Amino acid sequence: DVYLFATPNIRMRDFAVFSELDDEYKDATLNVTVDIENLHTLKNEQYFIRATLIDMQGNTVSTFKSENFQVQNSTERTISLKNQVSNPLKWTAETPNLYKVGIELVSTNDKIIQAFVINTGFRKIEIKNGLFLVNGKPVKIKGVNRHEFDMYSGRAITRKSMIKDILLMKQYNINSVRTSHYPNQPEWYNLCDEYGLYVMDEANIESHGLWVQDYYIGDRPEWKQSIVERNINMVERDKNHPSIVFWSMGNESGVGPNFDSAYEAIKHADPQKRPVHYESQNPAYKKVLSQFDIISQMYISLNDVIRLFNEDTTRPMIICEYSHSMGNSLGNFSKYWNLFYKYPRMQGGFTWDWVDQGLRLKDENGKEYWNIINYSDGANVNDGLVTPDRRVQPEMNELKKVYQNFSVKEIDAIQGLVSIENRNYFLSSDNIVLNWEVIEDGIVVYRNSLDDLRIEAQSQKLIRLQYPDNLIKTGKEYYLNLYFVLKQPTPWAEKGFEVAKEQIKLNLPINNLIQDDNLNQFTHLSVSEKKTKLTIKGSDFSVVFDKKQGAIVSYKYKNREIFADPLLPNFWRVPTDNDEGGGSNSYASRWREAGLDNYIIENRGFRVKNQQAKEVAVNIVNELIFNTGAILQTTEYVVFADGKIDINNIFRVDEKLPPLARVGLVVSLPKNFDNIKWYGRGPFESYEDRKSAAFIGIWEGKVENQYFDYIMPQENGNKTDVRWVEIWSENNSVRFSGRPHIHFNIQNYSDAS
Repeated sequence: DVYLFATPNIRMRDFAVFSELDDEYKDATLNVTVDIENLHTLKNEQYFIRATLIDMQGNTVSTFKSENFQVQNSTERTISLKNQVSNPLKWTAETPNLYKVGIELVSTNDKIIQAFVINTGFRKIEIKNGLFLVNGKPVKIKGVNRHEFDMYSGRAITRKSMIKDILLMKQYNINSVRTSHYPNQPEWYNLCDEYGLYVMDEANIESHGLWVQDYYIGDRPEWKQSIVERNINMVERDKNHPSIVFWSMGNESGVGPNFDSAYEAIKHADPQKRPVHYESQNPAYKKVLSQFDIISQMYISLNDVIRLFNEDTTRPMIICEYSHSMGNSLGNFSKYWNLFYKYPRMQGGFTWDWVDQGLRLKDENGKEYWNIINYSDGANVNDGLVTPDRRVQPEMNELKKVYQNFSVKEIDAIQGLVSIENRNYFLSSDNIVLNWEVIEDGIVVYRNSLDDLRIEAQSQKLIRLQYPDNLIKTGKEYYLNLYFVLKQPTPWAEKGFEVAKEQIKLNLPINNLIQDDNLNQFTHLSVSEKKTKLTIKGSDFSVVFDKKQGAIVSYKYKNREIFADPLLPNFWRVPTDNDEGGGSNSYASRWREAGLDNYIIENRGFRVKNQQAKEVAVNIVNELIFNTGAILQTTEYVVFADGKIDINNIFRVDEKLPPLARVGLVVSLPKNFDNIKWYGRGPFESYEDRKSAAFIGIWEGKVENQYFDYIMPQENGNKTDVRWVEIWSENNSVRFSGRPHIHFNIQNYSDAS
């Protein structure tokens, strides 16, 4: 935004409004400091500053003013005011209570020369005993990095777009944002003040391209003025926002005396002396302790997190970039937070990053397309948790679950005993209703709710959930699902919005085996073996094995083909964006080099091991030959008279092969098999390292809806811990079951396509 405005010759050139809380974080001192400038007037008049504190209901809390003063022509002086405020409502990201402060420059004849109104919040930011504190509490930074971005207008964004981002952040339990890597539009900070987000305000200093070539602007005198001035400009512009709880001096530019100077300048310019962050090292990405007020790193392993944490016990640890959220991502996110929740001085971090930065452009025919390649380095620009049009990607469900502020631990779930922890630092559970249910083999058998939890912030409570008598039966699988929802609406969500959830398994003995039906009612199996094929037939089905491929190539039920392609081993999946990172050393490059998607089958053994009237066992040994190694496959198929096939695979993997993308089987089904139901984790995609948010249950839908349209096409739609999955058409169906569990992925396209 660029605009011109006129001021009086005697004017308020700048002002600072900030609060100080007492040692009990209860009563406050409101400070107002105003820089008065005489641009051009020879009149020797007197003035005073009047300040008015107003609460958000419009009530005047207090009015206070300075002594009379004069300002000589072409000079400037600073006027300071203080006002004691008894127990004001406090500002935090959880409780963004704002007050208005009106500041007036008034002549002694009571004429108002100039006036401003600004929002302020009463809060105290400090580092004490190695902890970053907000109003005395060591809050966890559940943050994201955010670029200003619009898919049509690039860096020019609207207030509506900013509000959309903030609402999504609040709804997904994000409480902090880093303005990577430049100060944002002023309106962004106003909205963070209003809705409640902790902000790391970052200066526009980034020299990544030079830094990785060992050119360090922090060491070079010619860069000192730019580095210092950009930091001071940021502080002077943004200093009055309560949402800004720390400053960041830039990104990936190395260290040196220029940043030492910027640090000192920030401390001098900021009346609140907020903590200063800066992560960068010489040389690039060196995993050593950062300097200044906060221990910070980026893309750091858990082992290095622990090592650096233990090397310096005087500072909080807040990771400025981690959990690279490009495309289908956020694996093992919970492992970081298992550490962060355990150790108070590990205070969280900012994932990279918020929004995919794909531009929506038009070709010569006026058709829209995604421009998503960063031509400076050839990389994909879609690093976000949300797509450019702000569609929430599936990994956001995991982030919300890990970040949630209510956690549940089992004490004795069979008896309904659980411990609930309120991880908020300032909010009680007063606005929360707990809805809970018991599911039996994936189906809800009982529901109830509690609307009076009475759990104070940073407290735990033991609760007993009452089940009906005889609800729990032996041999069944039970889970307790708990959902924490809003009792009343908030500025960022409606009544009934889910803020947290947990699923607890009732540890009872269950029957994980697939029970064979009574086979006596079925006709005997017939076996027909030829040179290249083996056919096994039952009363209404047939199975055909191809001896050369060592695989099932046909399965018919009531003369309708179920398999459109052979059932074959599969070690490939479409790479994700993160799989592609690392050039020739990336997982994706190593998979392609090995040819995991294109092996040759050499059958080494095929025999009917056990032929009985109601079941036939077939043993197969295949050597699967890849570009750089081989896998020995040993498989036993047992075909039963009712049409079921039991499959047991053993794969012995050559050490020359890279870590495999996937281990399983793949088959194509007729295209009219478009309905799906499964008993496992859902309803959205999940993976072995990202599944806590996907609850066990029975889910169903259309095959086409299992696809998520990541901007860069890649692996998507996997389901984990699946007991069984059933796919059907109008007149046929097939079920795949695990012993006890499998993962599956079903799409309307092949991996090759």
